Amino acid sequence: MVPVVLAGLGLLSLGVYAKKKGVFKFGDEFGAEHDVVYQHAVNNVRDSHELQALGHAFLAAGDTARGNVLLKKSQLSSLPKEVKAKRRAVLRQALKCQDPQKLELFAGVCEQEGCTGSATTLRQIASALRSLPSLTTK
Repeated sequence: MVPVVLAGLGLLSLGVYAKKKGVFKFGDEFGAEHDVVYQHAVNNVRDSHELQALGHAFLAAGDTARGNVLLKKSQLSSLPKEVKAKRRAVLRQALKCQDPQKLELFAGVCEQEGCTGSATTLRQIASALRSLPSLTTK
């Protein structure tokens, strides 16, 4: 019993020491300023060259997920008209869906492709559908 307690205390003290020294990073390692810059870029920046520069900066900082989203968002304006029309048609079909889980899934796909505005709209609709009382219960 005593060796187990001593081993537990040793591991606990090792964890506290490692956390103080910064060995482990918990939570968002990029910080709040990083989030503000990303949100501003996603919501307000429309210039494809500026989005590309920000995407490369995020990649250089090690944030590959956000950097890739910004790079894909910068390429949306240069897509062929046929691709834009097909994406628009798929989005219209998704907007008719009444299943919040499917809408959330599709919103994630849209966000990964750089279509952050569509993803936000789909998430808002999914949230609204969840908040509605079920039509089957009386």
